[in-house]
Amino acid sequence: FGLSAFEAENTKIRTRDYYDSNTARGVWLGGTLPYGYKYEESEDDNVKLIVQVPDEIEKVKEIFKLYKRGYGFKHTASLMESMLPKDVEGKGKWVAATIKSIVTNPFYAGYTTSQRTVHGSGNSVRDRSDWILGLCKKIPAAISADEWESCMEIYEKKKNGESGSVSCPGKAGFTTEKSIISYKIEGKDIVINCYYVNNSEE
Repeated sequence: FGLSAFEAENTKIRTRDYYDSNTARGVWLGGTLPYGYKYEESEDDNVKLIVQVPDEIEKVKEIFKLYKRGYGFKHTASLMESMLPKDVEGKGKWVAATIKSIVTNPFYAGYTTSQRTVHGSGNSVRDRSDWILGLCKKIPAAISADEWESCMEIYEKKKNGESGSVSCPGKAGFTTEKSIISYKIEGKDIVINCYYVNNSEE
């Protein structure tokens, strides 16, 4: 039993090392694709292409825009569900966990990763110092690396208890004055009440 367990552990380590080394080189090793992507057959029967699902990718881009404005996972999910439902047939809804899985996934910026999430812990994200990350040419990016990085910085600040307030344009400094801002998603008006806060330390 001792030798069997030892060999099993060695196999696990070799598999992890193989996966990590290939990930660092930007090699996509297959697996389930995130929301917004699907596999498509290519002329080479042995190779499947990763392609975007246009309507889903547009929703992904809107999620990053909302999060960058300062809205949390739950609020973003609520806005998306009211304006851009995840599934028009009602088979799935936007929830905070799904928004988090999108915002914290560099796949959308064209990167493949390993050691990003805690195995067996649902949607728990490891510290980025633990990640193995590589730019993958096979992944058609939905957003730029800079855009993704901006959102991750917001996420990490919120995670560390720093300010994560909504960014309301047109006002600087601290005030308790309430303001109404509005913008459009696919031509539809969204109106949001917010308070200006001092974001100078963010």
